[in-house]
Amino acid sequence: FKGERPVHFQEMGTVESKVYERDLLPPHVVIAGPTIVEEPACTTIVCPEQQVMVDRFGNLVITEVSK
Repeated sequence: FKGERPVHFQEMGTVESKVYERDLLPPHVVIAGPTIVEEPACTTIVCPEQQVMVDRFGNLVITEVSK
């Protein structure tokens, strides 16, 4: 966990979102949105009704969370 940053979502307005460094996320970790995953080549935004998991190969897998 690196900090927090405001992110604007059209449906919800501005929401404080946790920021993570991708290289520091271990395999199988699951993080609920809203969140930001940063790396040198890109930034991944995970919306409030989503979650992101790091699979065993290091890929980010984003899925919808049931309401």
